[in-house]
Amino acid sequence: MAEFNRGGFETTFKKQLAALAKSEKITKDTLRDVSRSVLEAHHITENISYINQLLTVLTPKNREMCTLFFKEFS
Repeated sequence: MAEFNRGGFETTFKKQLAALAKSEKITKDTLRDVSRSVLEAHHITENISYINQLLTVLTPKNREMCTLFFKEFS
């Protein structure tokens, strides 16, 4: 078994955390915008398929949160 390179691990780990944080912010910002536009489209067209299509591409936790959002505001 190779020796653990703590310095290399920590450098890589910090970069990976930064990348994840950036992607989470992008997801959060995009989801905020798309959920509002989908809600508006649903109110105008009464077409539930927009909400259903959005829910199919989300992670389980984001799907749960969006479901609560749409139940509250639909």
